Amino acid sequence: MQIDGAKISVDTKDDLEEAVKSSSAGFKVWRNISAEKKGYFLIKVAEKLKEKKDQMSKIMTLEQGKITLEASLEIDRAIDAFQYNGERAKKIDDYVVADRENGLKTLIKPHPVGVTLGLTAWNFPIILISRKLAPALAAGCSMIIKPSEETPGTAVLLCKILEEAGLPKGVVNLVFGVPSEISDFLFEKNEIRKVSFTGSVPVGKLLAKKAASTLKRFTLELGGHSPAIIADDANIDNTLDILTGFKFRNAGQVCIAPSRFFIHEKIYNQIEIERGKLGIESSYFKLSDHHREMGLQALKQLGVPGDAWYVTLHVREPGFRGPEGTTEDWRNANPLDYIKAIKAVTKAGGWVFRMGDPSMTPLPKMPQVIDYALNEIRCDWMDIFLGATCKFLIGTGSGYYHIPAFFGVPCIMTNFPGFAWRWRRIAPAPDDSLRAPYRRPNASSAPSRASAPAPTAPTANRSCSSTPGSTGTSASRSASCGKRGA
Repeated sequence: MQIDGAKISVDTKDDLEEAVKSSSAGFKVWRNISAEKKGYFLIKVAEKLKEKKDQMSKIMTLEQGKITLEASLEIDRAIDAFQYNGERAKKIDDYVVADRENGLKTLIKPHPVGVTLGLTAWNFPIILISRKLAPALAAGCSMIIKPSEETPGTAVLLCKILEEAGLPKGVVNLVFGVPSEISDFLFEKNEIRKVSFTGSVPVGKLLAKKAASTLKRFTLELGGHSPAIIADDANIDNTLDILTGFKFRNAGQVCIAPSRFFIHEKIYNQIEIERGKLGIESSYFKLSDHHREMGLQALKQLGVPGDAWYVTLHVREPGFRGPEGTTEDWRNANPLDYIKAIKAVTKAGGWVFRMGDPSMTPLPKMPQVIDYALNEIRCDWMDIFLGATCKFLIGTGSGYYHIPAFFGVPCIMTNFPGFAWRWRRIAPAPDDSLRAPYRRPNASSAPSRASAPAPTAPTANRSCSSTPGSTGTSASRSASCGKRGA
């Protein structure tokens, strides 16, 4: 990956060791800077964030996908975080507490805990970092930041801003790589005294155990399953507008997005009436009679009786996305492993459509089984029709399962351990049935869907800045924010 001409590399253990040493040295410098100066520095960062707002919004939209308006609003919240903690930092000082019983006085002297570690998620790439980093800097701590590997650009730009604002070398270090490898290494380091994590519940549980083994302070922000309660005195119009906004904010990728709604029985019918005014008969999509008839005609061409029921099967194979598409190889499987399931469906009187594209491994000839992936009738429209009208889908973790889900069709997901892409290498399954997908597939095991050669490992070092005219391969590792980035 390249950002502003600089390459982003995956850190080795040596790199991580360097980041720890750099942060330890940076902490010794930063803790001795006055509270007032720390405060003014954070306020200066807020001002520079305002100046770079358009640039950061663009990066965030390109790598994360949120609309520019939401990106802009998120940056505003990050600015507030640095501004607020800057004002608070200036007030951090010794204070005296009087004992009510014997007249003694106690001196309270704040101390920074030391080197901290911030682990953040991809859905809010700037605000999650800012809400960890700004308080840590205000308290006098240094921090190693490990942002999501899916949104590195936002973190890199923030580090450049920190450098421009005058942050001493080593106070903030930025690392990238396989999440499990980084956490395994850094959690064993006694130099790191505090960890703040934002991510999934399964990963949080695993990291909590790691933190406990070395008695690290640990703060978790995990996923939610938020209910929305609508009381009988609610303004229905306002309530629906507000809840719709919360539900679809950031495309629904928010830990506090409402997932279920409890409506008072007195107003339930009123809400149904409002749904009716909008023409909402169901939460699911529906095919029109015209499109349904078109699909039935296509089935007739394939020899499928008009009254037949059928199941769709979609198995993502290792060749998907070519050599560079192995970051989520836990989702891959061998379609031949599903023969028993196919025969169970056909024995019950059903038909099976194997979905996909011509790169798929051919299925053996079987009665009432159509290898639709290799059939000339295959097209985008037919993909949707089959997904919308099948009895159920048997599928791995691929994009296709969204189609039947949109139409209210049940989905039987295999090779799909929850939000496994967030913890696949941190929490391998204890049994071989789920462990196998975690292995990197052999390139020859399936036809590749991409002819491009495998990418070479980037060798550039990351830095908040580089010398004039330099490329990523010659970027300085001694930027003022630290040897490994900001």
